[in-house]
Amino acid sequence: MEEALSLLWRLEPSEAEKASMDLESKCARFEGNLEAAVAEIEELKKERAALVARVEELEKENRRRKEFTRAVQGLLAESEFKLSP
Repeated sequence: MEEALSLLWRLEPSEAEKASMDLESKCARFEGNLEAAVAEIEELKKERAALVARVEELEKENRRRKEFTRAVQGLLAESEFKLSP
């Protein structure tokens, strides 16, 4: 930044004004890009939170299914034991 300012001082007034306007334009574009990036990051954070919640739901459902499967297997094992002569 200091280098840019020292260059501006060495230029003629019209050149300095043009260079200053160019810098302002670049800054405005960078600010626009930054704002767009921040908005995209916020959207990605929301999507990530939704995905994390969905994964937690699926893990919970998977645990319930495993518990149900074990319970059914236990009942089948008991019924086979009772049916054995």
